[in-house]
Amino acid sequence: MRSPGALLVLAASALSLAPAPARAAAPPTWEELRRLPKDCPVVYDNDWLGDTNDDEYLLAKAHLGQARLRGFILSKDQWDNGRQYKVADGRADFERDLAIARRSGLRAVPEVTLGADRLLERPASGRVEDAKPVASAGTDLIVREAREASPQRPLVVIVGGPLCTVASAVLSDPSIADRMLVMMTDIDGYNGSDPWANYVVATRCKLVNFGASPLGWPQRPGPPIMPPARFDALPDREITRSMKKVALGFWERSTRKEKPDRDDGFADGAGTFLLYRPETWTGVKKVRVSGAWSHEDAPSGPYHYLDATGIEPGLMTEEFFATMAAALRPDGRGAGREVPCPAKVSDNHRYLIDQRGEPFFYLGDTAWELFHRLSRDEANTYLEDRAAKRFNVIQAVVLAEHGGLDVPNANGDLPLEGKDPTRPVEAYFRHVDAVVARAEELGLVIGMLPTWGSWWHDGPGIFTPESARSYGEFLGRRYKDRPIVWILGGDRPVEDDRQREILRAMAAGLRQGDGGRHLMTFHPPGGRSSAEWFHGDEWLAFNMIQSGHGYDHDNYERIAAQYAREPAKPCVDGEPGYEDHPAEFNPKNGYLDDYEARKFAYWSVFAGACGHTYGCHDIWQFYDEGRRPITAARTPWKAAKDLPGAGQMQHLRALVESRPVLARVPDQSLLASDAGRGTNHVQATRAEDGSYAFVYSASGEPFTVDLGKLSGGRLRACWFDPRDGTSRSIGSLDRKGRKEFHPPSVGKGHDWVLVLDDEERGRPEPGRSAR
Repeated sequence: MRSPGALLVLAASALSLAPAPARAAAPPTWEELRRLPKDCPVVYDNDWLGDTNDDEYLLAKAHLGQARLRGFILSKDQWDNGRQYKVADGRADFERDLAIARRSGLRAVPEVTLGADRLLERPASGRVEDAKPVASAGTDLIVREAREASPQRPLVVIVGGPLCTVASAVLSDPSIADRMLVMMTDIDGYNGSDPWANYVVATRCKLVNFGASPLGWPQRPGPPIMPPARFDALPDREITRSMKKVALGFWERSTRKEKPDRDDGFADGAGTFLLYRPETWTGVKKVRVSGAWSHEDAPSGPYHYLDATGIEPGLMTEEFFATMAAALRPDGRGAGREVPCPAKVSDNHRYLIDQRGEPFFYLGDTAWELFHRLSRDEANTYLEDRAAKRFNVIQAVVLAEHGGLDVPNANGDLPLEGKDPTRPVEAYFRHVDAVVARAEELGLVIGMLPTWGSWWHDGPGIFTPESARSYGEFLGRRYKDRPIVWILGGDRPVEDDRQREILRAMAAGLRQGDGGRHLMTFHPPGGRSSAEWFHGDEWLAFNMIQSGHGYDHDNYERIAAQYAREPAKPCVDGEPGYEDHPAEFNPKNGYLDDYEARKFAYWSVFAGACGHTYGCHDIWQFYDEGRRPITAARTPWKAAKDLPGAGQMQHLRALVESRPVLARVPDQSLLASDAGRGTNHVQATRAEDGSYAFVYSASGEPFTVDLGKLSGGRLRACWFDPRDGTSRSIGSLDRKGRKEFHPPSVGKGHDWVLVLDDEERGRPEPGRSAR
């Protein structure tokens, strides 16, 4: 919303589809509103984010586990009949605010979902049932979520812009109306610029309209609801500074004597306070109004409202700042929420499941020397960047490879006294604690290697089975309450029984220390797999391979080999070719780039992996000027963190998570043409029930698909771009026979994913959340 409106109104729906004018049913009572379940699913639908602070409040609630946030919809600003603003303007505004929230450590931040981009047209008949919805991903999102809701626990749609997306959802599926509660702002002002949408929603849905007067527009007497000075008491994060800027803007406008303006930033999401802290609203009174809704071309008729009698501004202030403080507090342990962390293996033994029972797509980054080489501030810089790029696992080593036992960390501390694993140095581990805690605060899991392989494999080593168990128990106990995946090994093979005994003892110690709370795997050397030594061990929850650092390594074949093992276990490529790594360790061969990193990622995941680990040669060692480069590192790490491959990995995660994750299986039999080898290799995966398929062409070469292996009468087809996560529609196809597909471009760096969906499933745009 860009301008305030008038009143808080509650209009109840008449859910029959009778011709206009519709008769409104009795509105819900004030007590019914106050007793709304706080775990109702919520969708936030607005035209702008940057002009209010209510979206930050809702995101904080979701971060704390206090809101079931199902999506953020952008409905195009329809002021001046939609001519003044563009969808791209609103999308940029949304993406900027949501990125700030992620960089500031908030989790459960959804991607923007595009809603209606134009006004609804009033049918000539004036009948609601003759109106046509505006098709959009936002419309589909509301329909899906409402179908899963109930009248007792409805989908709550918070609307701070026009109602065209909500109305389109109701027109698309009228049966959802009694499973929704729409909380609207300013329906008879700026946001009510789609009169036919207003009428559809007001006469078909339960509608609560929040206007300007109760919130104190123009400036009401007394202190502002959102005092700018209160932000100084919150943790200094980017989101805090952004919210304070908004608050200052309101306050400066509200104190202009010639034209006072609103003094808060809660307008568009005022309904969130009614849902989560109903005491902030003091009540309503019933009003009956007849005549046009708010615009001259709106249908007329009687409507019943509940008019707000006021707010408790002090309570609203305290609720907002207490919520933000809990979500942003430095220990990263906001009440009632946990970082999604792999907790078990899926029932089909192919994927990882977090502690909430949701699929966990493992998207890792290799930061081997993180604890050893970086200061706390440097670690924060790195971790904030990786969280913003939607990595969720950071692989780091406690006893690092390069001088890890005799070169002090950034604080001047060594990890062990006398290189004895049973005598850890507290100061060193306090630094590890701080980095792990900051990672948790940012929603990141640490894939923690207790030691690099050199310390149990090379030479005499420092471990015995007894000291390995003691050290493992120490780590397990210390980090049992943190989001951790244990990764044993460290780039070395197991070559004798004593080494095997040491590793099994360390695993037993970790299990004893953490009570079995965290999953374990093993990081092998190049070209090898953890399954070679430990596939039958109970502690090995999932397999890890290292496909190595050269052009076109066939990691898809290596993953396929792990997928075929029995008993079945999830698998992941934990060290593929790193971006900016000299090919085959020789700079004369050139350096691997983002294209190579993408190929390894899509090949392995589509071949059956439960996720993927990206790596950058400059990042794992945190190369910097003044530090000796290892294997011809050439880019300082602070610059290397912005190499394109790192930012592109999130598109793979988004694509996989936009479809049912646990149903996905690798299936090269989808291809009715040769899959090719090397850089031209084509890799296919699909849903077990045939309801969707992904086909990755690594160099844009054409390929043929057997459409008969999929389900449904017709298929929706599009191209997904791994470079930027966008998609291009191909259109609707008959699910018959074989069809050749030609990607939009061909050659090195021109990789594409074909996405095929059963049209009847109504799935979202590829890479956009189904929630």
